Amino acid sequence: MKKLMVAIAVSLVSLGLFAQGSKEQSSSQLKSTSSSAETSNQFPKTVQHAWGSTTLDEQPQRIVTLGWSNEDVFLALGITPVGTAMANWGAVDEHGLLPWTYRAYVANGEDDPVVFDDVDGTDFESVADANPDAIVATYSGMTEDEYKLLSQIAPTIPYLTIAWNSRWRDNVRQIADIMGMQEKGEKLISESEADISEANALYPELEGKKAVLLWINPADLSTYYTYGPNDPRGAYLLDLGFSYPKELEKYFINESTFSTILSADNIEELDDLDIMIIYGDDKSIAALEADPLFSQVPAVKNHHVVALENGTELTAAINPTILSIPATVDDFLAKIDSVFN
Repeated sequence: MKKLMVAIAVSLVSLGLFAQGSKEQSSSQLKSTSSSAETSNQFPKTVQHAWGSTTLDEQPQRIVTLGWSNEDVFLALGITPVGTAMANWGAVDEHGLLPWTYRAYVANGEDDPVVFDDVDGTDFESVADANPDAIVATYSGMTEDEYKLLSQIAPTIPYLTIAWNSRWRDNVRQIADIMGMQEKGEKLISESEADISEANALYPELEGKKAVLLWINPADLSTYYTYGPNDPRGAYLLDLGFSYPKELEKYFINESTFSTILSADNIEELDDLDIMIIYGDDKSIAALEADPLFSQVPAVKNHHVVALENGTELTAAINPTILSIPATVDDFLAKIDSVFN
């Protein structure tokens, strides 16, 4: 089916059905897109990225976003994407979006957004049907083949340097720069940093505590998956005032390494940990407490394990976006504090 969709998309391109001059723009999009002289003077512009470069002759008006959370940045900038990839983790609603994303769509005047089901791969046909004049996936793992096919539909901008590793500030700056809206991007960052500072101030006892995010398999605790400070999730814990355990830092010297799998035989490397955050639930915590090795880790022994259960807002929010931070930072720190204290 996916091959069929690719063939359809490419065939339509060859027939010239994506002529950009015929594209129409809704009044809400016209209202939300900056038209200042400063913005228009930045075009045409060329964006360098992992698969080469993409030139935008003018500020795009009909944006499709793919990958993770890129739509949040556009919505925060006041720009409503004409299509976006479905969220696949956390409290996904009936629209296929996370709650803060859908609320922003509604605030921008769109209560029935176009959402692509791309769990099994990019839906090229639906992307083409959205009639975009730019496709943006700065936080993604877009392959070169996908990039080439999508570029036949509209100018496409994939991740800039490292796949799946765009921290929230970086992603805001990247997309704001693409749109020629750098000043507004910096304002959004400052506002979210203020939200974080206000939340941190409520929990001074958490400041400087060593915390790390792990993925574990309760049925097989012989290994564990560790997210480092280079990962957007690990970096967010640093934003929240936590520190990263010294014993684990050596695995992340290379800035392109954002996670690693470690053996439980080296479980002592978690001894310096104050708070363990895991993807899982109460059963996951019970498995750790019953395990001969993990039960000796101080954070487990002291019941300082925070479980982020799938289907909840915080599971998605630990990978922060410009919209998720103000929506969840208070609840996230409150949850950690309730376990630590």
